[in-house]
Amino acid sequence: MLVNLLDGQNGFLTTALLVLGLRTRRRPALAGLCFGALTLKPQLGLLLPLVLALTRQWRTILWAAATALLLAALSVACFGLEPWRVFLTANASQLRVLLERGILPWPMMTSLFAAASMLGAPPAAAWALHAAWAAFVAGATAWLWWRQAPFPIAASALMLGALAVTPHGFYYDMALTLPPVWLLARRARRTGWLPLEREALLAGYLAPAFLGLAEALGVVPIMPAALGLLFVTVLRRYVVEEAGAGRIAPVGPDPPPDLAVAGPRP
Repeated sequence: MLVNLLDGQNGFLTTALLVLGLRTRRRPALAGLCFGALTLKPQLGLLLPLVLALTRQWRTILWAAATALLLAALSVACFGLEPWRVFLTANASQLRVLLERGILPWPMMTSLFAAASMLGAPPAAAWALHAAWAAFVAGATAWLWWRQAPFPIAASALMLGALAVTPHGFYYDMALTLPPVWLLARRARRTGWLPLEREALLAGYLAPAFLGLAEALGVVPIMPAALGLLFVTVLRRYVVEEAGAGRIAPVGPDPPPDLAVAGPRP
């Protein structure tokens, strides 16, 4: 949070849009407006079309598309087509060069591509590793929503996955990890903590505080490691709960009906 305030970054806004869109998922117009506005940072919305299609949220998709098109039209009206031409042509190739050469500082990034590059992997290998990890994260997230996992688990996977699949995530985007940490801790207090789950959530929560150490050492991929640890923690909780092992009796009331499952049942 402090980094976002000091750097004037938009981690608050993008996190709020994704959280509000998920929380109001049964209100297609409001959810679609939030998801459409998230196109201000399109790399964080890569998993949304997949999840919305799996849960058959067609009205939300239409509202999101309409919002995105309206914002694009407003930008053209205000600034013309030149920014779009640069974004769609020169920007993509320039961004790849900046990533591969470390001009965009790897220690400040959250992707597996950055982690592999920091550890000395050549660009081709780093891209391959990132692509494999992104495919796993996307598949696991889709699986949770398709299985209608409890909403705190499915939503946490989507928020963490949104940051994991993009090669261009930065330390200020780690604000997106706070809602999953809170959701998982809240659920664990109700259903029982798994071994080492507290430690995993604490490590993920504290990781951004060690950004200076990552920059100083230059070879410690703190952000990608924390993000991966949190995502695996989400998957582990779902698998253990489904298997009925490692749980204690609930100590609180059941969640409200709208928090019970990720998507509407057929």
